[in-house]
Amino acid sequence: MNQRRHGVKTIFTALRLVMRFFAGFILMIVGIVGWRRLWIEGKAISALEYGEIVSLGILLAIAVGLLLFSYRIKGEIDKV
Repeated sequence: MNQRRHGVKTIFTALRLVMRFFAGFILMIVGIVGWRRLWIEGKAISALEYGEIVSLGILLAIAVGLLLFSYRIKGEIDKV
């Protein structure tokens, strides 16, 4: 019985790991795509001039995505 419970816990841990992986990855992709779209349209420099909120928000999304992508997975793997 205890072994079965451990198996279910492992499955849920794996599902959480995958969800965090995809959350970080999607956030990272959204940030990169947003930044490239601004850059291709030539608005990255004007966005920096008008207010750094847009570009800093996009860079923050990339950074948070990378953090979720790396640290959460490392922590989950260490826990298991």
